[in-house]
Amino acid sequence: MESERLTDMPEKYGELCLQETAAEILCVSTRTIRRMVKDGRLRAADARIDVRSLARYIDAPWKPKRKSGKLDFYAASIRR
Repeated sequence: MESERLTDMPEKYGELCLQETAAEILCVSTRTIRRMVKDGRLRAADARIDVRSLARYIDAPWKPKRKSGKLDFYAASIRR
């Protein structure tokens, strides 16, 4: 079943929107939008963002796994 958002957002913003518009919709910076496209959370066509991918992200957001750093390893090793 398709959510209302998947049909409403393209009617309001069109099929594709500028990165600035996508950033306003999600309340993030344009840099974050570029990162989200790069890691696959959003789809893009050139410099424009697919509005349906924005709607899907709003319905079911996900975050990429955080990479462990040296400090995480150190902190885990000294826990008691």
